[in-house]
Amino acid sequence: MNIFYGVVFSLYIAFPFLASANEYDKLALEVMEKGHPSVVESKAILKIHAKELGIEAEGKDTETLSKEVHQTMIRNAADELGIEAEGKQLEMLKAEVFEAKVIKQAEVLGIKTEGKNIKELAKEVKKQKVNKHVNDLGIYTVGKDTKELKKEVMRTRLTMEAKALGLETEGKDVETLISEIHATKAKQTADLLGIATTGRDVESLLEEIITNHYEEAKEKSLYPFSERYMYH
Repeated sequence: MNIFYGVVFSLYIAFPFLASANEYDKLALEVMEKGHPSVVESKAILKIHAKELGIEAEGKDTETLSKEVHQTMIRNAADELGIEAEGKQLEMLKAEVFEAKVIKQAEVLGIKTEGKNIKELAKEVKKQKVNKHVNDLGIYTVGKDTKELKKEVMRTRLTMEAKALGLETEGKDVETLISEIHATKAKQTADLLGIATTGRDVESLLEEIITNHYEEAKEKSLYPFSERYMYH
């Protein structure tokens, strides 16, 4: 398993086949399943996930904490879906959760599930979800497959968000945009909480936010608590 640090921005189109009442599970499980460029390395935010899941973070390195978060989210999702977890290896449980979520989402979208394997069904769900966002954003589709369209949707949404924050977007790749959005939002939160930002990197600001201003930031829905994946 790749280490999951987790800043998942509100790019729900990037994770099209996971439906859950919990937005965080819906997005983050897909990240852990396949990895995704919309994840910024941040141990501070990993600590937030751990805290909200009831996991003790003190004294644990990033890899250990990441694995515990990963396991807990999968088991929580299984419980939510009524999947029996007792005695099952994590990989088996994760596969069952994924399959159940794909089927559930297909049913919501009116896609027939009978006689289809889970890979085929997941592709159909993905395509339908992507097409909806493509239509909403007015993206040109001729000659483009689902993978290309999904990337365009992601870039379009990121560009819109970056511009709304006053960031320059020209010539920047997706990873750069994500990183700059993350940094800008973290600084905005620090400013609102009266935290000095001069000469400090994003991670140190986030550490101070979660160490000294956790409840206030959460109560006010400041970044990163403002994001769709976070608990409220």
